[in-house]
Amino acid sequence: MKINISNPIIIFVFVLFVILSSSCKQDLGIDSQQLENDNLATYIKSHAIKVQPSADGLYFIPLSSGATNGLSITKSTDCILFDYAALNINDHVYDSSIPVIAAINKDSFPLLKYGGPRIIQMNVYQSPYGLVEGFGKMKEGDSAEFIIPSTLWNNDFNTRIYLVKLKKVIPDIYAYEKDLIKNFLDTCKANANPKLEPKDSTTTPENVTGVYYIETLKGDGSNNPIVGDSVDISYKAKTINGSYFDSALHLKTLIGTQHFIPGFEAGVKHMKSGGKAIIIVPFRQGYGSITVTDPNTGQIIIQSWSTLVFEVTLNIIKKN
Repeated sequence: MKINISNPIIIFVFVLFVILSSSCKQDLGIDSQQLENDNLATYIKSHAIKVQPSADGLYFIPLSSGATNGLSITKSTDCILFDYAALNINDHVYDSSIPVIAAINKDSFPLLKYGGPRIIQMNVYQSPYGLVEGFGKMKEGDSAEFIIPSTLWNNDFNTRIYLVKLKKVIPDIYAYEKDLIKNFLDTCKANANPKLEPKDSTTTPENVTGVYYIETLKGDGSNNPIVGDSVDISYKAKTINGSYFDSALHLKTLIGTQHFIPGFEAGVKHMKSGGKAIIIVPFRQGYGSITVTDPNTGQIIIQSWSTLVFEVTLNIIKKN
């Protein structure tokens, strides 16, 4: 049946529906914001918090001071390394970088994992404004509590409480990672002389991936995998600080299909069937400044700026 959309009654009903729908959404937002404000006011009163919020609404509560000569944040390109416990407005821990806190709260939050100290860049385009504003008031070694309304996070009407310790200010994240990898290689007993994997035939600093490949068991095959080959791979994945986040047995895929992050594939291309290796992937060949989260829970799986370490077995190469 053909509907005459020029009918005045139909047009009136449609316009009324749009107006009512818009009004309901606005009312819902107002009600949710008011509920958050009320819960925050209750929290402030019940915890006897005396400090006043900033103009943007952040409550910054100093807890302890570090060394007087500790570095402070001076520019938006600085990164920081910090430990934290994140709580909701009901004082329930939902995320933490600290093993003992994660263990204590495991029963209440079974998905809570120790992710290690977190790195963020002091840039509001990369990190929540509430964290950027709070850490901007601190120096290395300081501890503080941030009470962050959702307007300084992602406007989800959930106030967040962060207990933090600023461990390190990192003016040059690339130099910092280079030292991390050097220290890891110094303590890695698998191979005393790992080789650098070039991005192409040149070896200038601008044209190398920075990926390290350390062979721990020589494969018995005659060829390395190339683009288009099918491979069967098993691996364990962790951050360079030792926090495991993924594993797979007999994962089958094609080389060159972007199934893997670039650094992982660069290392696998050095391997032969039956071989085992440790592949160290710098953040620029991994996830970079992106924080990888569980799509269902929102829990952090891989922190931003993470250097990754893969323990890999290349089971089979099938040439195509």
